[in-house]
Amino acid sequence: MNKKLAKITAVTLSAALCLTAGGATFASNEAQEAPEQEKPVVSTEAISEGEVTKDETVYVIASANGETEKLIVSDRLNNPAALDKIEDASELADIKTVRGGAEFASGVWQTDGGDVYYQGSSDKDLPVTVSVSYTLDGKPVSAQELAGKSGRVTIRFDYENHTGAKTQISGKTETVYVPFAAVTGLVLDNDVFSDVSVTSGKALDDGSRTAVVGFALPGLGEMLGETEIELPEYFEISAQAKNFSLESSYTIVTNSVFNELDADKLSFGGLEGSVDELTDAMTKLMDGSSQLYDGVTALKGGMSSLTDGAAALCSGLNTLKSNSEALNAGAKQIFDALLSTANAQLAANGIEVPALTVDNYSAVLNGVLASLGADGVRNTARGRVEAAVREKSEDVRAAVAAAVSEEVAAQVEAAVREGVFAKVLAAMGFEPEQYAAGVESGAVSAAQQAQVNAAVEQQMQTAEVKAIVREKTAEKMQADDIAALVEQKTEEQIQKLVEENMQSDEVQKQIADAVKQAGAGAESINALLAQLDGVAQFYNGLTAYTAGVDSAAGGAAEIKDGITALNDGVGQLADGSMQLRDGIARLNDEGISKISSLLGSGLGEISEKLKAALEASEDYTSFSGISEGMRGEVKFIYKTAAVK
Repeated sequence: MNKKLAKITAVTLSAALCLTAGGATFASNEAQEAPEQEKPVVSTEAISEGEVTKDETVYVIASANGETEKLIVSDRLNNPAALDKIEDASELADIKTVRGGAEFASGVWQTDGGDVYYQGSSDKDLPVTVSVSYTLDGKPVSAQELAGKSGRVTIRFDYENHTGAKTQISGKTETVYVPFAAVTGLVLDNDVFSDVSVTSGKALDDGSRTAVVGFALPGLGEMLGETEIELPEYFEISAQAKNFSLESSYTIVTNSVFNELDADKLSFGGLEGSVDELTDAMTKLMDGSSQLYDGVTALKGGMSSLTDGAAALCSGLNTLKSNSEALNAGAKQIFDALLSTANAQLAANGIEVPALTVDNYSAVLNGVLASLGADGVRNTARGRVEAAVREKSEDVRAAVAAAVSEEVAAQVEAAVREGVFAKVLAAMGFEPEQYAAGVESGAVSAAQQAQVNAAVEQQMQTAEVKAIVREKTAEKMQADDIAALVEQKTEEQIQKLVEENMQSDEVQKQIADAVKQAGAGAESINALLAQLDGVAQFYNGLTAYTAGVDSAAGGAAEIKDGITALNDGVGQLADGSMQLRDGIARLNDEGISKISSLLGSGLGEISEKLKAALEASEDYTSFSGISEGMRGEVKFIYKTAAVK
């Protein structure tokens, strides 16, 4: 039986690892199809050749408190004999195939000789419900109220088994449940959660996240009654939270692990022999306790010399520690003096940089070296040329605005001229189209055309028309697009002037001379940087040494205190070792007798209850229905909503 229980534990832990790794495939609220199951989980040992089996997964989408919001049921009919027709009893609604071309009608699947994959929905009550509750600093809160809060948080998962049925066991009416194992997994962000503790579970911390797994056997403890074995009914997490948020949790509930146990082979015989072996082992422990006392007495004699050595070590390290502050101050003074000299040299050579410090000297001097290269010199020259040009940017903008104004005035004048032309034609009895046709055909003489043009030009020269042109030109110059055009043309002109100045002989000569001077300056800066690096290495090494001395002194003090405490502890151990024999004898009298009593009465009844539960588990093979004689297995996967 122990081997079978170990197998159950292995299966449930495997499921837990899948859940905490985020590997459990799950149908979301928006999912159109539940995940397909590629391999049957029904034990192949129980399948006859050619027998159709049903593998069912129920996906439960729940709120953050565990309340069911949607059920999606995914089924696979394993068809090893390639049957063309398979009878299937299903209570699902909205049944549809999710793979292959099988069709369902009147309880029969018309297959293509392969396995059948389908899904549907259900409003049927679940055999096991999962509820999640939260407390903050000991007070119950809802998930929504907890989001973003900080404090001591407890998250509790309760599992309730609803499969209880009355039956007769050993002449008594008992409630028997289908045994289910429930494994819940979730991942905690270590930026949010700290000081995590778990009841009925395990926490694994990888440094950035903590994977938490909980395990319960809902209903089994109630069915077995009071025993020496405690069976978990809930899973609880306690942690310190900062700005609380929680990702979705995943729970797998299955009875398949119990189907690995053979109800007919449950037996507790042989424990009686184990009790005899335990009694012999305790006798040997009692003999060994006397030997332990002799060894502890010898250890106590050597503790005095160890205590004296620890005191000497502590004293010497404290002497070194007393000089640490003076050493650090002297090294800092040397470094500051060198930095002050370097600042003065840079200023004397006209190099404007922030004052050099222990923390910034490397970055500042490397920046100076970059500026002394050929590209740096050119960039500096360009910056100066551009600054000089921009000092006259208003003059450039005025010239550009004048040029743009001329273009705008020409456009306005052309538009006004068209209006004047139309009015002159109208006064002479012509329509524009009629006049154009007459000019083209020769019906309008050259003299008439000259008369029209002269009349138009005469109107254009009047003060009234000229005023209109000026007003409309000024109005258009105030428009946003024209203002943007002026700014664009101004910037283009500035950049053109900068390029022209950069290509001038004068600026090119200045750049060439500056590049030559920068070469010599770079050598000096490199030498200064190397000198500062050397002093910095000494300074940092010294501070690391003094910090190590200080730490060692503190550690030596702790060692001394620890040895003193150890000395006291050895004395207590000597006293306690003699008490061990009496304790073992007491355990022998009280413990073994209780185990014998339990063997005499309680375990037989527990065995019968377990047999009844395992028989109930064998009968529970489907949630949505299964054809008579068809084998099957079902598992339930619950996803709770995240708390944000």
